[in-house]
Amino acid sequence: MSASRAFVAPYAPGDQFAARYGQTRFGSMCQNLQVAKTGQSEPTMGRGTNGIRITAGWAGFTCTENGRPTDAYVYAETLEVLPTFGSAGKWYVIVLGSAIAPEKRAKEAGDLLLHVYKSVGLNPAWQREQAGRIRAATAGVVAGSQWSTSVYNNALSNYKKNMDLQAREVDNFNDVQLGQTYAMGANGQTYVVPTGSGGTQWIDPFNSVKESPLTPGAGYTQLTPL
Repeated sequence: MSASRAFVAPYAPGDQFAARYGQTRFGSMCQNLQVAKTGQSEPTMGRGTNGIRITAGWAGFTCTENGRPTDAYVYAETLEVLPTFGSAGKWYVIVLGSAIAPEKRAKEAGDLLLHVYKSVGLNPAWQREQAGRIRAATAGVVAGSQWSTSVYNNALSNYKKNMDLQAREVDNFNDVQLGQTYAMGANGQTYVVPTGSGGTQWIDPFNSVKESPLTPGAGYTQLTPL
């Protein structure tokens, strides 16, 4: 999505999207572009929760540029909001990074992408603004934004160790984009529910959520915000 329009395409897990994106991204940069290899990775922010699936993957490419053998690489993560009763599914690209370089310098390009990825830091002022948006969403005003950063496949384990706080921040921001939050039912199960206005939320056996100061009816149990 951009400020003025949304781009619609059939759902693709991370590795498939990386392959599709690379063909468009690098097609005008070199000749005889081919997908050399694809693979799946562990998503940096987990595989999702009830109603949400996150997949990660990469694609490597070969081509020629001015007669020189050239390598290219794409890493991507996609988030799918699964269809529910009465609502269609949606999906988003939440992480995307790529590099292209002559074959003999491909490792340098990969190292540079890794350096960019590992040196990412969040601006404290941006974080404060984001926290305000999350509070506004809780009050019923959904604020949308998008966050992305370059990544490299070999840095995934370092991400979990060194950027755990940033990952939680981004995860929260994605929830604001999607207009959703998390709550626990009386049975101890965690549910993904629409962001309400801050009032008490209730859920029935069919996972229908309503916001009301009192029980909406028989079969509803109270949800505890997480």
